[in-house]
Amino acid sequence: MRRNAVRTGMIAVALLATAGALLPLRTRELRSRARPASAYEESVSRIATMRAVEQPLVNKFGGTVLMVHGGHAAKVAVLLHGLTATPHQMQLLGDQLYERGYDVFIPRMPMHGERGRTVTALSGLTADTLRAFADDVIDIARGLADTVDVLGLSGGATLAAWIAQHRSEVRHVVIVSPAIALSRLPRALEDPAMQTLARLPNVNLGASADTTKPQVYAGFSTRAVAQTMRLGAEVRSEAERVKPAVHEIVVVTNANDHTVDGSAALVLADKWAERGARVTRYNFDAARGLPHDLVDEGETCANAALVYPVLIALLEGRVVAPLAPGPSVSPGCINH
Repeated sequence: MRRNAVRTGMIAVALLATAGALLPLRTRELRSRARPASAYEESVSRIATMRAVEQPLVNKFGGTVLMVHGGHAAKVAVLLHGLTATPHQMQLLGDQLYERGYDVFIPRMPMHGERGRTVTALSGLTADTLRAFADDVIDIARGLADTVDVLGLSGGATLAAWIAQHRSEVRHVVIVSPAIALSRLPRALEDPAMQTLARLPNVNLGASADTTKPQVYAGFSTRAVAQTMRLGAEVRSEAERVKPAVHEIVVVTNANDHTVDGSAALVLADKWAERGARVTRYNFDAARGLPHDLVDEGETCANAALVYPVLIALLEGRVVAPLAPGPSVSPGCINH
């Protein structure tokens, strides 16, 4: 795919241009600073404040979503959207979870979904901003319900991985195609690429407006990608020496995904398992032709009817058998 070739080329140029400055970035400061809500009313108040702050800024798809049945609940599902997306990405999945008895909390990631903005808006995103956001989300969710389950996609999955490593209040974490390492990049260059892009001035690639998806920033910001991967690097570093705080973790990969490196997620899964966590691995076969964003019902080649039952079962802690061979998909959906 052309955009993957452009991205890989840009990364290679950046690595060559800054080879003398490849010093490891510090990640120790990215550990949790939890302040859990003490009661349901406090959580609702904190969400109201969150919405009041974002209301003048966000487009009609961009606001934080809260779906409650009324009062402190038995369980809440926290859904974390991907980099450049908005809570709208998770809306249909959230609706189905709500119908199954979950309260649902879909928070807006910082700097996302703002009216009239492009992907340039993400150039100021930092790993610590993402860390603080993830902490706040779980602090709030803890007051909403007795049980907290988390599912994240892509950049949101990197946040979910950080939560799995640090927040013991959570029962199940489902990590779908996490943005830990870029696809088509040799393993030896993953950390140098992240360290280089985090230090270089931001570059926006493919940032022209996409009128078919007004809820999403078109293209991507090199700085935002690097800072997301930096948070993932903290998780990988901690997993080398510390058992994750969450005992039940699911890592979902997509063999047709050419945006992130699924093997990096599986390496992290192995580390967690070695430390004593119960880790489930689930892979969507390449023949299904699913896109990187396999959650948003409006995404080309997406298949909510196929994907959602799997993700819901995994979030609920149920065993899911591999999907049986399915009908042929459009050739344009393979290697999407």
